[in-house]
Amino acid sequence: MYLRIFLKVCEGCGVLWFRANGCAEVYCPDCARKMRCLPPVRRTRRPGRRGRHRNPVLVTGGTV
Repeated sequence: MYLRIFLKVCEGCGVLWFRANGCAEVYCPDCARKMRCLPPVRRTRRPGRRGRHRNPVLVTGGTV
């Protein structure tokens, strides 16, 4: 049986490392350990943001 591996570049530090086929990791083992220590990212909406058109253009009379 053969094991397929790929040479990858770590997105954290830029080091070259081998990753097994089918594995989706993007960080080397050292950076992955450091990333686990960080708090999870919280994605919350900011109050007051309602959509794309935050500053509507007002057209009053006449031609544009």
